[in-house]
Amino acid sequence: MFNNLIKEKIKEIDIFSPYIIVIFGYLAIFLLAVPYYYRLVYLTILKLFIIVSIFILSFTLPFFIIKNIKINKYILYGLLFIFSFYGAYYSTNSIFLSLIYLIFLFVVIKLYKKLRDKKIFTDFMFYIGLMSFILLIIKYHAIPLFDYNVRMAINTEPLRLISMGGLIYGSLESKYRVIISFILLTLMGYKVGILLLVVSYIVYKKIKRNLFIYIILLFIVLNIMGWTIVYFSPQNWKINFYEFLSYRAYFDLYVFKKIVESGIITYGKILFTPNGERLIGELLFNKNVNYTTTMFGTVYMDFNLFGVVIAFLIGLASKILYEGDRKIYAIYSALLLGYCEIGINFGFLVVLILMLTANGEIDDKVYNKNTKGI
Repeated sequence: MFNNLIKEKIKEIDIFSPYIIVIFGYLAIFLLAVPYYYRLVYLTILKLFIIVSIFILSFTLPFFIIKNIKINKYILYGLLFIFSFYGAYYSTNSIFLSLIYLIFLFVVIKLYKKLRDKKIFTDFMFYIGLMSFILLIIKYHAIPLFDYNVRMAINTEPLRLISMGGLIYGSLESKYRVIISFILLTLMGYKVGILLLVVSYIVYKKIKRNLFIYIILLFIVLNIMGWTIVYFSPQNWKINFYEFLSYRAYFDLYVFKKIVESGIITYGKILFTPNGERLIGELLFNKNVNYTTTMFGTVYMDFNLFGVVIAFLIGLASKILYEGDRKIYAIYSALLLGYCEIGINFGFLVVLILMLTANGEIDDKVYNKNTKGI
């Protein structure tokens, strides 16, 4: 009887839920890094695994102890105003441009509320993404995947971000558009675009059949793409294309190891400062560059083990999105998986608040609970 009860509980677990995605993301990192474990002390690996497990447990708790949670939309608008205005002003040093950016976000949220179920809106987003990609190629006279300088130049290019967002959102209803977007996002040269597209589509369509094959093919494509980027770059990496993802996973754990061993606490300067993750490079490696360090690596550096509170709050927000609008959650789930490798930062918080605000504008009678299990 006890075994049957366990089996029933396991069957109730949705493989597309946020905590399963985070568990999968971390397991992938630890498993991919195995060929490089000899560079790490095995006791250190165990210590990192224990720390990660504590943070994942905290992230997971809201799904089992809290029910029917809803945040007042005016509170969300207030948070969106504070975080977005601060981030925009930090980047532009202009109050006017920051306010324009905020107005744009609020207009997009209102439009999404009115048009999300209209086919014309999905078509509009796809063609906006397509046209933005064409304009990007025309502007830079090159395909970013095969030109390292152009790829670096478009890192914060609005056309790239608009193209990526439009192609992903506009493709979720059609496998043919997914194929087109897959090719274009590959040529754009950023692995995160491919990851977001494929994972969003899998979650949105609830694809379980042959899921393992999809995952293997995705890892192969990302590995080849990563090696191609390095091949056309001035960097001198002495690894084969099939080693690329393994080395990246090892390096993420290595940076996490350095954070834990350093004992440095940055008291929120990474999470709550635009581009704050550069502090990792400055404080640990004396370099003014960003270092990826797994999802909770940045949280640990900011607050040490007290960061489990942040993990709990992000888990709570993830639960709200999971039980809300289907498309918003599908895209968020892909972001969540991507940030398992990158590390939570200010940009993630802005996107999270933006999605919560958009979700809060939608009639929960239509979407709440009815989409549970997507």
